[in-house]
Amino acid sequence: MLRTVAQEWAAAHENVHYFPSYEIVQNSDRLVTWEDDLRHVKGEVARHIMSLFLSNYLS
Repeated sequence: MLRTVAQEWAAAHENVHYFPSYEIVQNSDRLVTWEDDLRHVKGEVARHIMSLFLSNYLS
């Protein structure tokens, strides 16, 4: 539901963009994405997501 609201807000406001970092994590393989404690995203996953963000918004 929050993503729907965020996307609607972004669609209605030209200067707002939505980057689906939460969805990238949640829709990825748990063994690859999460540390053993299942509370923290692995560093390489966070770096990958940041790389995607930077290439989409700062290139």
